[in-house]
Amino acid sequence: MQLREYIKKYYDGSNTWFQDEITKQWHYDRVQNIIDLKEYLNGKHAILNRPNEQYNGKPYKTRKIVLQLAKTLLNFETSFLLKNPVTLTSDDKTTLEVFKEVYTKARYNSIDFKILDKMVKYGETYEYVYICVLQ
Repeated sequence: MQLREYIKKYYDGSNTWFQDEITKQWHYDRVQNIIDLKEYLNGKHAILNRPNEQYNGKPYKTRKIVLQLAKTLLNFETSFLLKNPVTLTSDDKTTLEVFKEVYTKARYNSIDFKILDKMVKYGETYEYVYICVLQ
């Protein structure tokens, strides 16, 4: 479905379709979930905010242990999945050579690593590929 078709179908061609789309609860929840995951992976755990306890009038310092096992596992998974470079295939040799050249010049091997890293950590990622013609 093209963007124009989507706007016509769900927003009846409204000029404010973008504001209406981004204010949906689904988008708020999605963004908040990603922010929570980023904080968790950066070591900002809820246990660190836990106050000290009082027992029989005496303060006891609460032990706060943070295990970063999830971050280690996610980094390992990304490295394991991309240990070998991506292989491009095509029946048309000319197309394949052009894609290989673009892939090399744009350093897509590092881009692939970043994309997979975000996908593994946050569950979704987006890549916008466009051609910029310089005159």
